[in-house]
Amino acid sequence: MNPSSILIWNARGLNQNSRCNAVSDVIRSSNAPVVCLQETKIAFMNQRIFLSVFGTAYDKYVELPADGTRGGILIAWKSNICQILASRVDNYSISVQFEEQEGRNWWFTGVYGPQDDVDKIAFLQELRDVRALCSGPWLIAGDFNLIYQIMPQPTRSYWLQWSHTSCLDASLFNKWAVWFTRSNDKY
Repeated sequence: MNPSSILIWNARGLNQNSRCNAVSDVIRSSNAPVVCLQETKIAFMNQRIFLSVFGTAYDKYVELPADGTRGGILIAWKSNICQILASRVDNYSISVQFEEQEGRNWWFTGVYGPQDDVDKIAFLQELRDVRALCSGPWLIAGDFNLIYQIMPQPTRSYWLQWSHTSCLDASLFNKWAVWFTRSNDKY
């Protein structure tokens, strides 16, 4: 499976029908074999909600439940396209190990970082620990809720340059890639 075919999206809540429908439309139109959603805001993913968002094509998933209506991560996949060898759920992340036919297995970690500054050090330590336990090629992506620097824009408004960031392990594509999106974008 090509790591670039993973749909990674901050859903900003699956606790409203309109949001579930919007997320479902994006998932179905992408036809990605793997989907990672952050900020699900769902404390318990039941079958009704899962099917309403993902349909029947996605038959496997791992979740990190939300704390009330804060956070939540879900990684879902089509088992007829890709196989997962192992998974782990931590406080701020979910990691899954993909099996490749060529024998080159690799890890994907979906994150939703804490919003409170006091928890950010623990979050970064968790990522170090996950990396130490998930050896080999590794892709990490999601909503890190970290700010690298505030950048002024021509409209004199400010946006947070590093609030939503995705990074790719160089060994997956023989290069590094980083994407930035403005935190105030509407979907």
